[in-house]
Amino acid sequence: MFPKSYVFRKGGRPVVYETTSKAKEILPEDEWWRIVRFDLNRDDQIIDWTHEREWRLPGNFKFDLSEATVLLPNKYGYDRFLKLCEEVDGVDIVSEIKGIVSLGAVFY
Repeated sequence: MFPKSYVFRKGGRPVVYETTSKAKEILPEDEWWRIVRFDLNRDDQIIDWTHEREWRLPGNFKFDLSEATVLLPNKYGYDRFLKLCEEVDGVDIVSEIKGIVSLGAVFY
């Protein structure tokens, strides 16, 4: 997880939820990567991803570990993550990241 302002500075933007044809009329071609199809015209084929509030950026997201907060599902995931971090040569990931959140403590 990253602060929204950090992703924005790296070129990330919120996606545009719209029919593909309409979105292509609105956005310049070099921003078509932001399009997520949105269509409520047919009750039996609704396409609606707006609940995700997704952000994207073109290409790969290169980031500083110090900006990353790691989300883990539970204590098992937390323990496994710590073990995997021990196996990375020359990088102390746990001390470099912004933080770790175990969602088990939040949801269970």
